[in-house]
This record gives sequence, C-alpha cells and structure tokens, in this order.
Amino acid sequence: MPQVSSDALVAGALAGSLVSFPTDTVPALAAKPEQADLIFAAKQRGQDKPLILMGATPEVLWPFVVGSPEEWEIWQKMAKLYWPGALTIILPASDRLPKTVNPLNPQTIGLRVPNSPIALSILAQTGTLATTSANRSGEPPLLTMTEIAAQFPEVLVLSADNLDAASSPAGIPSTVVKWQGNGWEVLRQGAIKLWLIGDFMSQDPNPELQTLREELQKTRLAYQMATEMSQFQGGFLARTAHELRSPLSSLIGLHQLILSDLCDDPAEEREFIQQAHQSALKLVKLLDEVIAISKAEHGTNQLEIQPLNLAKILQEVYNLVHLQAANRSLNLQILPADPEIYILADPKSLRQLLATLVDAAIGVLRDGSITISAQVLPVAKTVQIWIDVQRSTEVWSEPIDLFKSEVAPSEPTDSEFKLSPGLNLAIAQKLIALMDGRLEIVPADSPTASATVNLTKLQCTLPLANRELA
Repeated sequence: MPQVSSDALVAGALAGSLVSFPTDTVPALAAKPEQADLIFAAKQRGQDKPLILMGATPEVLWPFVVGSPEEWEIWQKMAKLYWPGALTIILPASDRLPKTVNPLNPQTIGLRVPNSPIALSILAQTGTLATTSANRSGEPPLLTMTEIAAQFPEVLVLSADNLDAASSPAGIPSTVVKWQGNGWEVLRQGAIKLWLIGDFMSQDPNPELQTLREELQKTRLAYQMATEMSQFQGGFLARTAHELRSPLSSLIGLHQLILSDLCDDPAEEREFIQQAHQSALKLVKLLDEVIAISKAEHGTNQLEIQPLNLAKILQEVYNLVHLQAANRSLNLQILPADPEIYILADPKSLRQLLATLVDAAIGVLRDGSITISAQVLPVAKTVQIWIDVQRSTEVWSEPIDLFKSEVAPSEPTDSEFKLSPGLNLAIAQKLIALMDGRLEIVPADSPTASATVNLTKLQCTLPLANRELA
C-alpha cells in the first residue's frame, strides 16, 4: 500500500489494518490489540516473543494490568518518572488483555507511552495499539518510512509529508524493565540507562552507583546479622537466668526452713544442709560454664581453630557416649563420614559440645534411636553435622518463666549434676558461633528433616578446611 496521511492511517487502524508510524525510539508496526495476530504474521515472528501495548496516556493502559494497591503506587511513580519516554514496563496482565498480544504468556504485558508528538496524536485517536518494531523477525529494525513501505507493502505507512525533523526516531530501542513482585528487574538497557539501587531505579550513569549498591547490600546483610545476634544473645541470657534461679531458689528455701526452726530433729536439719550444699555446687557449676563461654567469647581463653578429620571426631564422640546409650537400651548410630573431609574447629570444644548434645538427648529418651551423620556443601564450603533424635523439638526449648518463685525440687545427694537440654543447646550454639559456625534445630516439617513425626534434627554447620592444611 502507498504511504498515507495521518487521518487515513488512523482510519485504517480503526478498521483493523496494520499501520506503521515513527516513535521516539524506532518506528512502530501496530494494530488494534484484537488484531495482533496480523503483526505476528507480517513479521514472521514466533509467538514466544510477545508484543507490547502503546497508548497516548498511562490512564488508557492501566486497565490492562492488575496488582495490589501498594504495587499500583510503585508502578504509577515509575510511569510518572519516565513516561512519555523510551521505557517499556512489563506488569501482571488483567483479564482485559487479548490473548493475541501475548499468546504463550498472557499473564504479563509490556506497556509504553512514547515521547513523540506524531505517535501521541495517532494513539489519542486510535486508542491503545499492540506494537513492536517494524522489521522481519531476527533482522534489525527499519528506521525510515520508505524502508518500511518497501518491505511491508500490505502495511499503511505514514507519508513523509506528515513528518518533520522532530519526528525522526532515535534508532535505539526502548529500555525494558519487569516487575518481579518485590522489585524491578532490568531486562534490556536501551535509550534510557537505568540502574537498580536497592528497590529504586536510577537513570544517573555515574559509575559510583554500582559501588553504592554493593555497600547498601552489605549494610543490609550486616543489619540482619546484628539483629539475629541480638535475639540470640537475649535468648541465651534468659535461658541462663532461668537455670541459675533453680539452685538459688532451692538454697534460699532450704535455709528458710532451717532458720525458721521447722526441722523435726538435728538429722533432718543436717539433711537440709546437705541438700543446700548440693544446690550450691550446682550453682557453681552453672557459673563455671557461663564464665568459660564468656572467656572464650572475649578472647581470654583462646580457641585453637585447626583442621580436624571429621570421621575421627565423630568416632571420638561415639566412644564418649555409646555406653550411656547402651545402658538405656537406645540405638546410637554414627553413619560413616568420608575420611578425606576436614573441618575447621577447636578439637576439645567441638568434641565436648557434640558429646554433650548427644548425652542430653540420651537423658530425655526412654526408647528410640539417635543418629549422627554429616554432609559436605562444596559450594558454600561448609560441612553439616546432623544429630537426629526421636523426640519432639520441645525438649530443647522448655518454657521459661523468669517470674516463677517457687522452690525447685532438690537433687538427691548422690546425683550427677547435668544442665538442662535447653541450656546445653544455648551453650553449644555460643561455642559453635565462636568457631564461625552455626547450630540450629531443623523441625520435623522441614524439607531436610525426616518425615517421622517425633523427630528433632540438630544441625551443626562448620567451615570446610583445606585438605592440604591438615
């Protein structure tokens, strides 16, 4: 078809014909959205390459997308910043979008308002059009109306008489960004150069922006780690205070009985004194544990971090606790570890804390099994040691009531003092953290845990050592 006037082009578009006109980037090949299949046929374009919608104002484009109120606010801010202009925004599509525009993925749609007086004038009369660049699929965009008329004789092309110097396209495609639900992703850098800084887009080409972005990410990570450490410190303090209160309350209660002359005879008074003595010893032991952790944390007691053979450490832990398990008729199993795996840790502390955790698990089990295993994560350069216990996670996190003031039951004089599983876990977490590791409970409903209902998986993550340094 010959080149036509602006009025004839608008009439043809409204009648369902293919049209072409200049924009601020490259000339557009356009049709009504319901006739978008004509564009695919003319360009010999695969349906896996969607078209976009172009309109004279943002208001005519918004009905074709759907989102939350918060998302609408973000999208409208982006449109206000860059429209009219060479920015295509890909958003979630509403049910008003004809499937012909994006046949294989009708869930999203690209939108643009061009910064071209001629294009805006045409779009104001035709309404929203499905558009793309004017060229055969896989070939460079055509930049002149003459070239387009020659290659697409079936298309209504705007006559050169309707063009002026200001309508000459820049020849650079639009920049394309896509909304990902929680932020923007730059799919193509085009006429507008955009950089993503945090959740914001910047058009400033200053190379220092990349450095700023990296610093922002580091700051966010540091803040997250500081928040987690603060929560952990608070939990450790609460657990320690709870454990110290028990023997201290027992001491106070027993002394009150003696001072109030409530003993029936000297023998009972002596028994109360003996129980008070046992509570004092338990208090001292608890304080010793906390002081040892504090010294290690502040560098008074230096940990000797060195490469350790994982298989050897696990075997030593088994040797320390297997008799306790056998005495309670429990099945203690250690799955063989690769003898070539080495981890970075303090040998004495790691051996002690693993044995303590297994011993604590043995103490709360009446039957069942305990399994110790390990795996290497080469990408993260870490090793995960797992202690699977057939008991629910509640045993490791007994409820803490710091306001409860009842006298705790006294221990028999011949009993061995043991910390609660909860405090054992808290102390072990402290020690593991000092070795650049992490100790956590993986609940039974975790994808990495067993499907067994009453199962606790203690997961200890430690740095992987270089075999050559061992």
